[in-house]
Amino acid sequence: MDGLQAILMLMIFHCSSGNLQFALYLNSLIAQLVFILGAHLRYLPATNGAPLSVTTEAYQTTRHLRNLFWTAYVLDKELSLRAGQPVAIHDEDCDLSLPPGYEEQLYILLSSSESDGMVIGSPLFPTDLRLIKIRSRAYTTLYQPGSFCEPGIKLESIRQLDSDLEMWRVSLPLKCRPGLLTSQLIATGNTIADIHILVVRMDYHHCMAMIHQASGRCKAWTGTQNNTIDGVDLSFKIAVETSRSSIISLQNSLHVTPNSAFWLLVFYPISASFAIFCGILLDPSDPDARQDLKLLHQTVNLIKGLPLPQLSGAMHVARFVRLVFELCRLANLAITEAEKKLFGSDPRE
Repeated sequence: MDGLQAILMLMIFHCSSGNLQFALYLNSLIAQLVFILGAHLRYLPATNGAPLSVTTEAYQTTRHLRNLFWTAYVLDKELSLRAGQPVAIHDEDCDLSLPPGYEEQLYILLSSSESDGMVIGSPLFPTDLRLIKIRSRAYTTLYQPGSFCEPGIKLESIRQLDSDLEMWRVSLPLKCRPGLLTSQLIATGNTIADIHILVVRMDYHHCMAMIHQASGRCKAWTGTQNNTIDGVDLSFKIAVETSRSSIISLQNSLHVTPNSAFWLLVFYPISASFAIFCGILLDPSDPDARQDLKLLHQTVNLIKGLPLPQLSGAMHVARFVRLVFELCRLANLAITEAEKKLFGSDPRE
């Protein structure tokens, strides 16, 4: 168990330093230790599922191992998305029962302020475990390699995932509940809660966009039923709108970002920029296209404003900035060409 804890801490350090390749190597070791120790199960194999007294060493060991499992589970899913690699911990191999009292403890924390002097009775994981489980199912259903062999994604799958995501969203306390169009400031008076709400909000926007972007692979794009095509078009527009909200929300929340948060947060504006860019290419004559291009330009300043750890050089920022600038350039070409076809000449001349 000490080895698992040590490698988890080492992995967190490398993830926060942007060293994703070495983090992937550590992640595979962590997954093996999780399974060897039985942390992926609700009960240790030695207990045979028998209830334990909270005062026994076996109970404390089981609880601690489960907390380590959930930490490893969240990091595995995050690293998989950011590095574009398969997960090491598969849902079907694990007992995904939430820790006892998880929701109640989370709500108490998010509703408190630092002046309350509250003592946290359970670990605060990097993001909401229920949201990570939904996002994991979204990836498995819509994006794992086997799904690309199918002739098309069913709209029913997208709608079901969207429904599950909405049920999770409305279960949160109102003041920290993310929304599709949310851009309000985060200010609970609790630094830990502020950071947690920010990360959950970013994960929600990304999950929503990820679910609805898959509509581009639906059979309906080549179908003849107008109502189905309209549904697919609406779904993709939701992905773009959510991506806009992700960038605006992060812009409005830089005041709560912790030091050295660059590698934690830069993934979200980059992912959102690609979704917005795809929306522009899909319909460059859309009235909102120029506004979306402006938002892409604002993303450059957003990336520059993210707290960068001293151990990382400015070259990391410059690399991401060049990427977004290239998206801006290509998007501008597409919009300009569409305007020329519509107006006969560049309307800005």
